[in-house]
Amino acid sequence: YELIKMTRSNKTAINDFKKSKNGVLFASGSMWEGVDCAGDVLSSLIIVKLPFPIRNEILDQKKEKCTNMKDFIDKYAVPQMLIKLRRGSGRLIRTENDTGVLSILDARADKGGAYENRVKNVLNKYKEVKNIEEIHDFILLVKPKEYYNDVKFFILRWNERIKKWLGKIRKWLGAKLGRSNYGKI
Repeated sequence: YELIKMTRSNKTAINDFKKSKNGVLFASGSMWEGVDCAGDVLSSLIIVKLPFPIRNEILDQKKEKCTNMKDFIDKYAVPQMLIKLRRGSGRLIRTENDTGVLSILDARADKGGAYENRVKNVLNKYKEVKNIEEIHDFILLVKPKEYYNDVKFFILRWNERIKKWLGKIRKWLGAKLGRSNYGKI
């Protein structure tokens, strides 16, 4: 699989990704608005961290007006995060024929997490699954058999691809956070 990194200096990343057919695109918030990858170009969107707003002067002013940090988070940070999350997840499903898998790795969106219910409300059009077998069944249900050269080969490749991605993401998060194991991925 071709690995493509989207940076400010790489202006061709989106086109390179679309042309690759089975590439893996690593992107940040800049990918979340104004990018259209309709059809089978984008089949899996992995969100590593909930997209909370980056600190800036406007947010700092709003924070000063709040009575405490919880008030600021509830009034400003969480609503902005949810808007950005909805926009980001919208990259996956662009037309009524698009299908894909949305994975959120941030434990705060997981069962019992601080933002579980709010994230679920924003993403209520997506079916929640508990295991990779449900994803497998979904893919087989929504795609015609002709879509794959060899369905069994595709499924094995896809399962291996997801496991490999999750392993790399776990390792990256562990290094970033100074932990060897990051949450429930």
